[in-house]
Amino acid sequence: MVNLSTMLCMPKSAIPNFALKPDNLGVRLHTSTTPIKIMDNTFAEHFAADWISSWNAHDLDRILSHYEDDFEMTSPVIVQIAGEPSGMLIGKSAVGAYWKKALALIPDLQFELLSVLVGVDSIIIHYKGARGHLASEVFHFSQSQKVARAFAHYVP
Repeated sequence: MVNLSTMLCMPKSAIPNFALKPDNLGVRLHTSTTPIKIMDNTFAEHFAADWISSWNAHDLDRILSHYEDDFEMTSPVIVQIAGEPSGMLIGKSAVGAYWKKALALIPDLQFELLSVLVGVDSIIIHYKGARGHLASEVFHFSQSQKVARAFAHYVP
């Protein structure tokens, strides 16, 4: 039996034809009828600038306007500030309460945009966050171009 690790080291001509089928490699093919959408650079840059500006203004309503009502937020800081051991909150109400507490804990919070990366229905904002620490957030967008899922990452 040829496994994936072995095949990665083999020239393609030596790999058995049956092994090249996606289902034999454990690869899931995109079968949705909804076309994938590479994010537009203009949209991504505008979103990032407005997101940073909203945070710098400490305007919670404006911050939350970027998100779907039932969006999912994942962050290691959720564990610390919200006391949620999973590190995930769902919905504007729960995340809004967490962000309100975070803004009160860091009244001089200011972000500095460093870069924006685009993907398929997603962007990454890389920025200097609280106390100048590096951070990146991954945003997955819904069809209405609102954030459906967000994942925050910080330098330890």
